[in-house]
Amino acid sequence: MSDKYESKELEAAKKKCTPKQQKFVENIMLLNMAEGKAILGAGYDVTGSAEQITSNCGLIARANLKSKAVKGYICAIRDEMKADLENIVDEYWIIHKIKDLADTGSENIQLKATEDLAKIRGMFTEKVEVTDATKDPKDVIKKAMDRRKQRGDLKIYEEKEETS
Repeated sequence: MSDKYESKELEAAKKKCTPKQQKFVENIMLLNMAEGKAILGAGYDVTGSAEQITSNCGLIARANLKSKAVKGYICAIRDEMKADLENIVDEYWIIHKIKDLADTGSENIQLKATEDLAKIRGMFTEKVEVTDATKDPKDVIKKAMDRRKQRGDLKIYEEKEETS
């Protein structure tokens, strides 16, 4: 399943389904598969002639879709998708407003709006210079502990170690 959809509610609904039911729902909801293909893709063992396979896939799909666990998982995925769609619409509206300001505002507003649009689109990146590029993590930890000792932050821990 996509990392994009991983809320607590979704995980709780997912855990109520069997692994095959989970895959079935994900095949339908996220990969837009037809029910029969979703059943086969989920790993259900369906054998027989082409007609029997089609019929059996339909029976398994209908049984799954009647299951409370599967219905709950489908609803949880829909809720996540709806929230994502609302965020996209909000983002589009904000970008549209900033574009309007960039086209019609005063010179200062146009400059600020253009800068904001560039930031939104990732055109500006902050560069961070690392001055203490110690390769050994032990040295980094030792330096941090030494600084804490100098500030007196570690006295409590040292006292506990001595009494233990």
